[in-house]
Amino acid sequence: KLEGGKDVADDIEKLVATGIPVLGHIGLLPQTVKAIGGYRKYGASKEEAEDLYTDAIALEEAGCFAIVGEMIEPKVASELARQVLPPLIGIGSGEACDGQILVTTDLLGWSNGPVPSFVRPYANLNQIVSKALGEFVQEIRNRQLPTK
Repeated sequence: KLEGGKDVADDIEKLVATGIPVLGHIGLLPQTVKAIGGYRKYGASKEEAEDLYTDAIALEEAGCFAIVGEMIEPKVASELARQVLPPLIGIGSGEACDGQILVTTDLLGWSNGPVPSFVRPYANLNQIVSKALGEFVQEIRNRQLPTK
């Protein structure tokens, strides 16, 4: 997976030419989130929407087998899914994307820090793991080691 659009298209093209499949990623770019303005929706302005479209087309032309669209305004993501050939896999980008993903630790409730508003935790593994480790520590302190 490579994050970016037209700025990484040449690199993607070279990788694809050697037989390496590449998943593109536009919108919110987690690896550079602080440098690109933080956690927010992308595509609210006409200029941003056009930039996302230009990036998606560049990734398509470079040979990406699919494109992740993260935190893109749903109307913009819907248009991208309709106009771009590779499947658009959404993460917080609305229901019109060709597929959906979430960060596993977020949906399992096993994250440090805030979870995006579009994530519904299906469990609270932080609580379960904390309880289990607490019991283990207490047993060790009480010298109640398992014998079998």
